[in-house]
Amino acid sequence: MFGLNPIPLYAIIFLIFSNACTFLFWQFADSKADKYEAKLATCAAEHKATIAQVDAMGRIAKEQAKAKEAEDAKIADETATGWAAALGVVRAGAAQRMRDESRRSAGGGGLSAPSQDTPGHAQAGADAIPSPARVAADCAETTVTANFLQSYIERLQHE
Repeated sequence: MFGLNPIPLYAIIFLIFSNACTFLFWQFADSKADKYEAKLATCAAEHKATIAQVDAMGRIAKEQAKAKEAEDAKIADETATGWAAALGVVRAGAAQRMRDESRRSAGGGGLSAPSQDTPGHAQAGADAIPSPARVAADCAETTVTANFLQSYIERLQHE
C-alpha cells in the first residue's frame, strides 16, 4: 500500500493507535481527578461547616452551664436564707414556749421536790433527759432543716 514497507506502516498504525489510547486514558483519568477534586472541595466545605457548628454548640453549652450554675447558686442562696429565717422563727417560738413553761412551773402548786435517794439507789446522771419543751424545740429545728434540704434537692433535680 502506498509503496511503503509493511514494518514502518505497522509501526505508524501502532503509534497512532497508542496515541489514541493514551489520549482516551488521559481524558478518563482527568475526569476522575476532576471528580475527586470536586468531592474534596465539598468535603472541605462540610468540614468547615461542622467545625463552625461544633463551636457554636460549645458556646451555647457554656452559656447554658453558666446559667445553670447561676440558677443553682440562686436556689442555694434562697434556700439558705429561707432556712435561716424559718429556723429563727422556730427558735424564737421555742424560747417563748420555754419562758412560758418556766413561768408556769415557778408559780408553785406542782409536785414537791424529790426526796434524797439513799446510797443504794441509782443516781440520776449529769446528762438527764431534757425537758419536753427542749425536745420539741430540737425536733422543730430538725424538721425545718429537713424540709428545706428536701425542697432544695427537689428544686435542683427539677432543673
